[in-house]
Amino acid sequence: MIRSIPTMYAGVRFRSRLEARWAAMFDQLGWGWTYEPFDLDGYIPDFQLQFLRPTIVEVKPELTTRGLHSHAGKVPSAWQEQLFVVGPLSGFIHEDKVVMGVLYEYETFDEELACLSSDAVFVRCEGHVGVCSDDHGFACRKCGRYTGSCDYKDPAIIRQMWNSASNPTQWNAPPDPPPEAPKSSGRRREPF
Repeated sequence: MIRSIPTMYAGVRFRSRLEARWAAMFDQLGWGWTYEPFDLDGYIPDFQLQFLRPTIVEVKPELTTRGLHSHAGKVPSAWQEQLFVVGPLSGFIHEDKVVMGVLYEYETFDEELACLSSDAVFVRCEGHVGVCSDDHGFACRKCGRYTGSCDYKDPAIIRQMWNSASNPTQWNAPPDPPPEAPKSSGRRREPF
């Protein structure tokens, strides 16, 4: 198991450097975010994104989409909106596309609720970088616009943004908490 390193970014103490780096990446993308926004019966998502539909993000130190898929089951069934599970982005940059992670979203078909999963791929949308499903619905999940395809014409831009997101987070470990005072047994020591 990879040990997380608490990290400060934008005045927030993140539980891991990877979470802080994703916050910096969201800032680079111009995506509004809230860290650990609410509690769902004991489950606290890492982020909520300010997208068209309610959207939460789980950050996991997985290097494959298969590894990311293994974490989706930890989200309570009460959440029936968009969910992204993401890892270190450097493992998901390909020549023709950049996979953000995996996307889970709930849709109703014939009055039945279904959970759809796919790779989440960065796209160029009107005036911003968005994200869409690689398998179904080429609509930008940030704004809802139909993008026509799920390719990002220049993955090097996303790679550069990811690399830049590490700069403000790399050496920002929060200060160690002050040492605790020695604990007393509660008994008074009698003088000799």
